[in-house]
Amino acid sequence: MQAPNFWQASLSGAYLSGLSLESINLENAYLTGVHLFECRIDNSNLADANLRGAYLLQVLITNTDFRRADFSGSKLEDVSMENVNLSNACLIGAEGIVIRGIISLRLERINFNNATMPDGTIFSSC
Repeated sequence: MQAPNFWQASLSGAYLSGLSLESINLENAYLTGVHLFECRIDNSNLADANLRGAYLLQVLITNTDFRRADFSGSKLEDVSMENVNLSNACLIGAEGIVIRGIISLRLERINFNNATMPDGTIFSSC
């Protein structure tokens, strides 16, 4: 069975609660201002997705590609990420994404290579 394909879909401003998004293609999707509450995202492609101003609350994200995604001004609360690729993503002004002193975000095996961090610096593993 082929994964659902929502390439370039526009879900801007949508309120999504209790969803399980597994093996879904949301590459280049417009998710500006989307609210995700108690959702799970697994084995999905959100490369180049626009998540500006998104609000994620109690979301579990595993094995997902967010390369070059734009999280500018987004808010993440009680979000857990494992084996997620955030390389070249833009995180400027994002709340809840903290590398040191993590309070409500659990990160494991995350690729931040060349990502623009909330303070505008470029993350380097060197």
